[in-house]
Amino acid sequence: MSLAPKLVFAERRVVTVRYVADVHGVWRPERPRRCSLFSEASPCKISFHRWRVRKCGPPHPLAGFYCATHECYFTGYPPSWLPFGRRPMVHVTPDDLEVFDVGEPPEAWVETAFGAAVDAAARRPWPKSAGGFIAWRKRFGREPHGVFRTQLRHMDGALVLFALVDSIAADQPAVAAALGIDLSDVVMAARRIRDGPAWRAKGETGTDLLGAVGRPRRSLLSGFIRLGRDRRYWGPPSTVSAG
Repeated sequence: MSLAPKLVFAERRVVTVRYVADVHGVWRPERPRRCSLFSEASPCKISFHRWRVRKCGPPHPLAGFYCATHECYFTGYPPSWLPFGRRPMVHVTPDDLEVFDVGEPPEAWVETAFGAAVDAAARRPWPKSAGGFIAWRKRFGREPHGVFRTQLRHMDGALVLFALVDSIAADQPAVAAALGIDLSDVVMAARRIRDGPAWRAKGETGTDLLGAVGRPRRSLLSGFIRLGRDRRYWGPPSTVSAG
């Protein structure tokens, strides 16, 4: 996930819908009741618009909807996915069921939005360019989900999300409350960033915090989303569907 401020989405609702498999195993979306520009004064009139196939992110096409009330098009994201996401925040199926068999932290987080930090802490720099993807894939047996500069951007975004940088250290109590961990865990993780080398230290800073959080689990989603909203990474959530 590109954890960075996106002004175009900062004030728009992130519309999350469940995708339920039909008899052919195709993930079909539930219809949302609210669009990305929803307001209490004007109820939404929503219809399906088209399928959106992404180059990266959810492994199935996403549904695009149209709201006649607010004359806007928007995407219905599956649970745990957010705009610009390359990987989910935690392991949740499209129909909103938690995935339990994900291993032990920190490696349990490697296929989430925080995988860049896990790879860095384990000395797995993503390839310098797209030409190195094949070699990386053969070496580690999976996709890197980006090049090295993307890995750095994802780590920087996670450090800000968790208030692990000095400029927003005052937000660390809010992070601890959102993630259900002790404030001392956040403070101790923030100290790691002063170690070297720089890119690996950033990864270890993130994995220290993830170690305190424990395994990826659905109950963390609301805290992650609230922190991202505070950082203006995305807008307020909307998860009401018509079924």
